[in-house]
Amino acid sequence: MWYEFFHNQIIGGSGSPVAKKSKSKSDKSSKGEKVLTEKQVKANRRKKARAEKDPNAPKKPLTAFMLYTNKRRPEVMKNNAGLKITEISTIIGKEWKELTQEEKDVSIPKPKTLELES
Repeated sequence: MWYEFFHNQIIGGSGSPVAKKSKSKSDKSSKGEKVLTEKQVKANRRKKARAEKDPNAPKKPLTAFMLYTNKRRPEVMKNNAGLKITEISTIIGKEWKELTQEEKDVSIPKPKTLELES
């Protein structure tokens, strides 16, 4: 019947919607529209201006993991002389993961308190 033809055109034979036919480049360019690729669109996006970092700002303190890594790296490098630094870091990371919370807390230094002169 006539409605089956239109139903198949709109819905498709399997019941899923049929993708709309995209216009070719010649159709768009004939209307004066600019055709951009996905890469060109990304390149045209404006990036947010970053705030400049203050060179005199204090640095953030090292994390417990970084302090542990700095302490353990020479020993691990000595024991595994032929390994790359990435493999050594992997070993140290596995060691850190196996430590208990109490052992991790030991590697965190206690902050120094400032004494105010009165």
